[in-house]
Amino acid sequence: MYLNNFHKAFKAIMQLFIVIFNFMTPFACATEVEMDGREVNLESSLVKWLLALNNRPTYFYPREPKLILATIAEDTDDFACLLEVNREFLRNRAFSSIPVELTVQSTWSQKKKLYRDFSEASDLKINWIYKDERREDEAFWLQKEVASFILSLSTWAGMRIPRTLNWLGVGRYANIAARNEGVAKNFIHSLWLVEDFHQRSGFSNYDSMPISHRTMNYISDFLREGYDLCQNLSNCSISTEQHKFSTATPRFGLGELHIGLPFNSELIDKVDHYELSKDKASTSLHKDLKKLLRDKPWLGYVLTGYDDLHTQAENIQNVSYYTAYYHDEAFLKEYLGIIRRVEPGEVKIITPLKASTVAKPAFKKMLKELGFSHVSYKSNDQSGGYVDGTATEHRKITFINPGTIANENAYNALLYFSNPLILVTGNISLAKAITMNKIPFYEWRFFESQVNADLQSFWKNTGLESFFVSEYRPEIKAAALNQFNFDSPLRRQANKRIIKAKNAMPDLLDVIWLVHRPNHTLWKLDTQVKRRWVQGGKSELFEEIKHTESADIRDILAAKVIVHNILYQNTGYDSEQLDAIFKLIQDPRLKGYLLSLLNDIEP
Repeated sequence: MYLNNFHKAFKAIMQLFIVIFNFMTPFACATEVEMDGREVNLESSLVKWLLALNNRPTYFYPREPKLILATIAEDTDDFACLLEVNREFLRNRAFSSIPVELTVQSTWSQKKKLYRDFSEASDLKINWIYKDERREDEAFWLQKEVASFILSLSTWAGMRIPRTLNWLGVGRYANIAARNEGVAKNFIHSLWLVEDFHQRSGFSNYDSMPISHRTMNYISDFLREGYDLCQNLSNCSISTEQHKFSTATPRFGLGELHIGLPFNSELIDKVDHYELSKDKASTSLHKDLKKLLRDKPWLGYVLTGYDDLHTQAENIQNVSYYTAYYHDEAFLKEYLGIIRRVEPGEVKIITPLKASTVAKPAFKKMLKELGFSHVSYKSNDQSGGYVDGTATEHRKITFINPGTIANENAYNALLYFSNPLILVTGNISLAKAITMNKIPFYEWRFFESQVNADLQSFWKNTGLESFFVSEYRPEIKAAALNQFNFDSPLRRQANKRIIKAKNAMPDLLDVIWLVHRPNHTLWKLDTQVKRRWVQGGKSELFEEIKHTESADIRDILAAKVIVHNILYQNTGYDSEQLDAIFKLIQDPRLKGYLLSLLNDIEP
């Protein structure tokens, strides 16, 4: 007991010492800051939010650095995102001195599936928290972890602040409505889009069931009363109970208020090397393809008709095959409806489809409506098919289930050499499609109904604007593709624009780096602000923030004051003064995070 009290007292004294020791250093004003050869992008909302939300790191807690990458693996996409960031982190030698562990909340059955689908997982240190065995409040599952930094890469339900000095959370791709548009209006519109899409496709599921006017009115009233977001702080009720940081989570995505997607730098280099190389056979992508065909010779034969590995690899790029990874058959139907209008020959689809699915009456009916009379199914251990003479046309289609492809490089090669039109779902699959210069046909859900609009903004003046819409329009989308003619240079230009503007990976590495550089000049902002609070110089602090030259530094300082007020209620500012500080912030994402913290009900 005595030792514990001594440790706490010593820790408090040291933290106060650090605050006092670093006081009176002038506020920085550079947009980019050099640190040990790394430039931190201070224009990044993610970097600014880290600095606003966290205390300055200390050397003595924990005793050794440790990075924890965490997620709630409700599906494979959350886990895939975690692995993608982990790969990038381990690939960067600058972080070699920082050990990393993965913490995953999931179920026993999901864990088995993840180990089966991702072979590299067996070589990683993963702390599993089993959701189906736990009894305590799920909101506290990360609080048990001790680390120098916790980076959570999933949407948190009621997440509380982890018991670590530094942490950050990033949520999956989801709609972010502009504050002046109204959450209720956007939410209801998204639900109607889902219902309309499924009605037009002829497929219905639980999520797309018709919504009665009574239910819609209830939802509308509920959202209007509880979710209307404050436009300024003077109208917001600030309470110590409102620590709902899950609502303030930055989100992956391609919209203006999203932070981008975690693009894989190694895959970017591989694609560039292959597409710009004159000797394709010497490239990594070609070698990865040969590994895939070596491991699965039956797949190469089904795709090319050749038995030997060399001939398969040489001819596969001349074969038109498509890849489709989906959950909702309504999107598969539109995808096939587009393909039948752009593909003149036999349609070959790589997809993890079971033979029993192809045999279902509803699935057969869908293929008949699309004009597919000759239907085949191929896998490593199963082959079958049927002929439907009553189909509206006499088209051939073959569904190919490749089975588990545990090697990530081999899987990427299979995707890359497929047709440019690719059906994807989830953050990582979308990022891969963009990296490979594909035309992504995205399976969106009601909370992702704006993904196509976000993509469309990068494909302007290409002729594919009518393709990227969240509506069931196979005829119009096929016509746009036929006119576009899968132009390779234009595809590459559009996707490169996305990667340049929306690559979140450098920002993720920046925040990890910053946390493990406690003496970096940017952390002096934290100690300076706290020193002002201790001295009671709130007026001086406001004037310093107001007259700070750099807009990015001004954003950080103002956000830190507001976050501190939300947490501790002791900044000494009233609502009017907080409102004035809030108005100094120019970053719209930062404003969104802060406003989310001030709402009574989680959006």
